[in-house]
Amino acid sequence: MDAYNSFVLFVGLNWKKPRYQGERSYPFIPTEAEIDALIASCGKKTACFLQMLKETAMRTSEALSLEWVDFDEEHKTINLKNPGKGSNPRIFHVSQKLLAMLSNLPKNNVKIFGSVSPKSIRVTFWKKEKTSC
Repeated sequence: MDAYNSFVLFVGLNWKKPRYQGERSYPFIPTEAEIDALIASCGKKTACFLQMLKETAMRTSEALSLEWVDFDEEHKTINLKNPGKGSNPRIFHVSQKLLAMLSNLPKNNVKIFGSVSPKSIRVTFWKKEKTSC
């Protein structure tokens, strides 16, 4: 309606914009079991990435910027040195499950997830989400 109102004003027509109130609804929040099933159905790298997001609540860009030096297997922590959107650096304590997943990833790159773009990992996730539902 706002777009149409802008159009009407642009072409010089007169109209009375009707009152409109959008409907509100609760967002879909998957259960823990549904999240775990989705993670389990993914490949090794994507599953590790999703498990990290689940446990740490990092942004996609933050997780993709992690390097192997940020991962401390002895103390079971991940050090986020490059936070996004003006956030503070943080240290996360992670589960043994995530530690095992990270240990099984190849260390071919300085970054944990290599040179993956945020867009490609989102597309992979969306495709997997649609097929697992």
